[in-house]
Parts: sequence; C-alpha cells; structure tokens
Amino acid sequence: MSLFKSEVPSSADKVIWKQTDFLNLHEVQRTSKTLAQNLSRLDCIWCNASIVTAPQVMSTDNLDGHFTLNHLAHCVLLKNLLPLVRKTAGEYGEGRVVFTSSSLHTTAPSTVKFESREEINKDIGPNNLYAKSKLANLFYAIYLAKEVVGENVYINAVHPGAVKTGIPLA
Repeated sequence: MSLFKSEVPSSADKVIWKQTDFLNLHEVQRTSKTLAQNLSRLDCIWCNASIVTAPQVMSTDNLDGHFTLNHLAHCVLLKNLLPLVRKTAGEYGEGRVVFTSSSLHTTAPSTVKFESREEINKDIGPNNLYAKSKLANLFYAIYLAKEVVGENVYINAVHPGAVKTGIPLA
C-alpha cells in the first residue's frame, strides 16, 4: 500500500485494502459482505487473484486451490459486490467487471465438465488445473454479461500476455 501511496498520492485515500485469503471462501464472503455494506459506490471490480501453474493445494473448503482461488473466490466476491456495481452504473453511467483470464484456457482437457466436486478436485497436473480455472472464468464472464444486458455494466475477460512474476513454475 505504501508503494501505491507514493506513486499515486492523489488517489491513495480512495483505495481500500482488505487482506483476504482467497483459499478460504468464508473469509471472501465476510470481506465482500463488509465492503458491500460500507461502500456507496463501486465502479470496477478486477478479478485478478491467481495461483498459476503450481502443484495442487486444497482450500479450507477442501476444494482444489487453483479452482477456488482463481475462480470460486471471484464468484463469491461478485455475488456480494456486483449489485453495488450495477447500482453505480445506474447512478453514474457505467460499471465494470474484469477477469484476468488466460489464453491457456484453450489447453484445458476436453473432459472438463464442471459437474462434480470429485472432478473439480481431481489432480490433473498444474498446467491443466490452471487452464481449467481460467476456462471457468470465461464461462462465468459470458454468463454475467448476459445477466447485465442493457445496464451499462461491462463484463470483460482478458489475457494479459506473458508476465514475468518471479514465481517459480511447476
């Protein structure tokens, strides 16, 4: 947060930092409900949290960590905050939801159906777990875009390109 304040001092007081463990859906629920109750306006939500191609971990809800952190946590967040984005769009002209997805969604196994907990939790290797979660982002973005037609709420999913993060890959 201090880096942000030094780089963009005029906007620093407008940023709310809420550290939340996205591998714990109850914590995401609690944080997003608190934000929804305390904010009067929300112009944009950027769903960017992600485990990349790392070995499988399990969430506190005993679900695959890639799927939980990369996808389900964003769904919980949006369940509570999208109504505020919609309200903001109605009052101020527009609202946005952006998913940082990945072109690697195209490499998700063709057997992915999102039909059961067992399928979600099956360890199909780091790259496939990541690809599956990013495919879920795209499906959810398409679903949400249909839900907000005519509301000036824009739902986007983007591939940011390769980014050198320093995170070791599996």
